[in-house]
Amino acid sequence: MLLEIKNLTTEFKVKHGTVRAVNGISFHVNEGEILAIVGESGSGKSVTSLSIMGLLQENGKVTGGEILFKGEDLLKKSEAEMQAIKGDQISMIFQEPMTSLNPVYRVKDQIMENILTHNKNMSKKEALERTIEMLRTVGIPSPEERANDYPHQMSGGMRQRVMIAMALSCEPDLLIADEPTTALDVTIQAQILELLYEMREKFNMSVMLITHDLGVVAEAADRVVVMYCGQIVESAEVKSLFAKPMHPYTLGLLKSIPRLEDESKEPLYMIKGMVPNPLHMPPGCPFSDRCDRCMEVCRKKMPELRPVGDHLVRCFLYENGEAEK
Repeated sequence: MLLEIKNLTTEFKVKHGTVRAVNGISFHVNEGEILAIVGESGSGKSVTSLSIMGLLQENGKVTGGEILFKGEDLLKKSEAEMQAIKGDQISMIFQEPMTSLNPVYRVKDQIMENILTHNKNMSKKEALERTIEMLRTVGIPSPEERANDYPHQMSGGMRQRVMIAMALSCEPDLLIADEPTTALDVTIQAQILELLYEMREKFNMSVMLITHDLGVVAEAADRVVVMYCGQIVESAEVKSLFAKPMHPYTLGLLKSIPRLEDESKEPLYMIKGMVPNPLHMPPGCPFSDRCDRCMEVCRKKMPELRPVGDHLVRCFLYENGEAEK
């Protein structure tokens, strides 16, 4: 087990109170696997990744739990120790490379900086060779020439490849990919996913893939964690989750996906309502107001995350191990 999250809680101080963006979640990432974390905007996916990386905003703080990487708690590491780990053993790519790449530096300078930061004995010439090698690895044509480009001279897909090259330049053990295909057209999305899969095989690394797109999950992931309002509501291997989704929220997400073979003229399914205000969460299950199968107990108590077959599910429908009819 490469990464283990235990009862992680992350809170943000805001003008009108405290928002608990991540609420006591636990999961793990095995060596060499791709774990997908899925959910709507505001479900806590990105905050989870930023908590792992120690990149929370000033008003954010991890208030509970453990983040065990190779058995050591990252929350107990000093800032200097974390700097040595970030970019070297754990790397992250973000959903919008234009905001992550510095617009006034050439692509090669930005990748070389990351390489030289974590390889003090490497010469600039060796770092440049490594940079060009990585650009070639991620499928950028004429890497010797494109290395001299500024970010604005590249397409969105090329910039995302540069971000992947930078993240992989030190051959990390864990890559966190936060919405890596957002804002890219479907052809480029497929190329980026294929690239991540190839890089996992080539470097024998683990990937934590954060996305709201279940199509991406079906294509790339080994296991799936579904989050809603800062909590895990379901977790399973990807084939099992798609074959038999159990939580009403997971089922709603899957029913919302357009299907080419569907010739009915029915409007596409949509989960009713909105994600609740994090400052005014309902007393029971946070999904209760949007759930087609809500019961009286759902509005009063929070269900526990419990094993049901080969899934973990947070729902009163499975209180006795199987769904009520």
